[in-house]
Amino acid sequence: MDDCRKRQTSTATPAEPGDLPWGLVTEVTVGEVKSQLQELVTEANSALIKHSGILEQLGASGAVERVRDQTAALSTLEAAFDQFFATN
Repeated sequence: MDDCRKRQTSTATPAEPGDLPWGLVTEVTVGEVKSQLQELVTEANSALIKHSGILEQLGASGAVERVRDQTAALSTLEAAFDQFFATN
C-alpha cells in the first residue's frame, strides 16, 4: 500500500537580510522599546517609594514627583525615544 501523503523533507530557511519588510521590523522594535520603558517606569516608581525620603532630603524632590506621575514620566520617555528614532 502506497502512502500518498507528502513528506516534509526540508526545513524552513531563515530570512536573509533585507527579506523582512522594514515597516514590520520597525513596528515590532518600537513596540518592544515602549514596553520596556513602561516596565522601567514601574520599577523606578517602586524604588522611589522605598527611597523617596532620602532622595527628597538630597534635593531631588522634583525628580521624585516626575517619576511618581507614571503617565507623565512614560509620556516624556516615549517622546524622547520618538525624537531619537526620528533623527537616527
